[in-house]
Amino acid sequence: MKKAPRYSNEDYSVAGVVVHTKPENRNLVAERLELMRGVEVHAINEDGKLVVTVEEEPGERFIIDRITEINNTEGVINSSLVFSQSEQLDSSDTIDSSDPVGSTIKTDFTESKVATNLDSEEQK
Repeated sequence: MKKAPRYSNEDYSVAGVVVHTKPENRNLVAERLELMRGVEVHAINEDGKLVVTVEEEPGERFIIDRITEINNTEGVINSSLVFSQSEQLDSSDTIDSSDPVGSTIKTDFTESKVATNLDSEEQK
């Protein structure tokens, strides 16, 4: 029998989500999403699509709940999970003390395979 993976209090997780709205609702939906803990809107286009990330701090497990909350937000047609990554923090990771919550983890993913693949896609 398979066992569920064990998560430590040192795991940092992030998910990328594309949110679909009617074009006329895009800004209102973006404002609503920004009020959710761990949610950040990075881009909005004229067609009503929003690029959103959901981040968990170490020890938390709410990404799926937050995506469900995004789907249930007034004005959202649907959302699609397009990226998910979980990393175990190490000594090179730092905590951003200027964050109002005071515990957002800043990890340098610029050398990761994901960042390299994104850069390659942008150059095409």
